[in-house]
Amino acid sequence: MFEDEKPKIDPSQLSKRDRKMLDPEQDAVLQKGGRKQGKKVEVPRPKENPRQAEVEDLYQSVEWYRWDTNYAFIFADHTREIRKHPEIAEQLKARRLIDLGCGDSYLNILWFATRFEVPAYVGVDRGDYVPLRFEEGGERHTISDSHQIENGAELVAKYLRKKYNDEAIQPIHFQFVPDDMLRYLAGEPDGSANITSNGFAIPDLPRNKAYLDRLAEEVARVVPVGGIVLTLENRPFHRLTEQGFQKTEIGQIECYIKEEQEEQVRS
Repeated sequence: MFEDEKPKIDPSQLSKRDRKMLDPEQDAVLQKGGRKQGKKVEVPRPKENPRQAEVEDLYQSVEWYRWDTNYAFIFADHTREIRKHPEIAEQLKARRLIDLGCGDSYLNILWFATRFEVPAYVGVDRGDYVPLRFEEGGERHTISDSHQIENGAELVAKYLRKKYNDEAIQPIHFQFVPDDMLRYLAGEPDGSANITSNGFAIPDLPRNKAYLDRLAEEVARVVPVGGIVLTLENRPFHRLTEQGFQKTEIGQIECYIKEEQEEQVRS
């Protein structure tokens, strides 16, 4: 269906920060942890359900960092390899994709999602964010919440086709949620989405254990049986093997598939 399975971006077009991912020495430094602490931002407070109230203390206490490496770009570079696994492609097409800690490189994962005809992409991040904007016919469009805009999915596709010079890109709804990933997931329905997370910003340290344990439980609740979690450089998600997921590897990508359980981990 697609002639090219990689984003059509010349490395010279990348920002200085994104080009750092091509430097092995810089990448080795980042493997030891993010170098500077991310800025905590005030986010809208949606109507909370009881589950969200339970995680509030965890959200307030967790320590997190901002990565300099664009792991989302590296993840998208695995598109061809992932397409060799039809069972994964089928699951991606079946439901929306939530990108936890999407950062400002979310366009790489949004592009990836169009390749698998994912119906909707939701980027979640508590850090800074640049809205998705483009100009057409003398009018400026902001389509970061295209699910609220008439014909929004097609607007997103038009933006991506122009950016990547790729007419094969399919319509997709795009939503950005400026919130903590655990607090957001706690408000989502059971079995409602697949999940991805790349270059995890919360170090797997004892002081973050309660947060990360609960995050794994919420991921296991939101992903349905047969659903998938795709990650790159995300050590904390290894907990999913204790939550009923089978782990496989596709290149550098770790794929967790939720299996049928006799008794659900969390009701």
